[in-house]
Amino acid sequence: MPDLVPEAAATTESATEIVVRAPGRVNLMGDHTDYTGGLVLPMAIDRWTVVRGVRGGTLVLLRSDAFAEVADVGLGSRTAPATRGPAEGASWVRYVAALVEEFAPTVGFVGTVRSTVPVGAGLASSAALEVACALALGFGGDATALAQRCQRAEHRATGTPTGIMDQLACVYGRAGHALLIDCTSLAVLPIPLPPRARSRSSWCIQVCATNWPRPTMANALPRADRLSTRSGHFGRPPSATSHGSSTPPCGRGHVTS
Repeated sequence: MPDLVPEAAATTESATEIVVRAPGRVNLMGDHTDYTGGLVLPMAIDRWTVVRGVRGGTLVLLRSDAFAEVADVGLGSRTAPATRGPAEGASWVRYVAALVEEFAPTVGFVGTVRSTVPVGAGLASSAALEVACALALGFGGDATALAQRCQRAEHRATGTPTGIMDQLACVYGRAGHALLIDCTSLAVLPIPLPPRARSRSSWCIQVCATNWPRPTMANALPRADRLSTRSGHFGRPPSATSHGSSTPPCGRGHVTS
């Protein structure tokens, strides 16, 4: 895998255009423990979803480089969005509609979505889309609140009670670090990777696409409350990032004009 991410989600704003990017993630330890309140150890990767456009009007209108269908969502919409084009891209449009409902922007946004995060590969392409779109729509709160609200939007879009690991990894990713996340307290502790991993002089973390379809977890996730993998059982990080401030450790969401 190429170099690790220099930072997580970020926003650049000018007089005419807003550009937002959010990374995908790979999980090193803790699969299927985030939605049970356990510990996970993901890290952000150097694959990005980029949303570019301008704010204004009364519609959120986004075109994707991966799907023919266009997301066309009115502000205040609580129904399925209007779409244009063939049906094969319908799934990504549901996320945009859910984000508009969750974040309730006061002005619209017209732009494009481009991504190098493989869709359906288990690298959090949906979370990257959610975080990038939420920032493009003008969210200005703290990083943990951003992750929580993007998680709620995903629940609306999919009908599946997924965990919060992906969204937290997108907003708190830090170069040269994995993230130890307590999915009950939402404490985030950056864990330095070995120096050789950062310099690429000896070893690397490699992600391989097997193209093997992943089974849906829609039936398994509602059983999370009956599982015993709670964070209190395994213990929690000795210290972690405080979420009281609006600035995450990676500088998420910094805006320059």
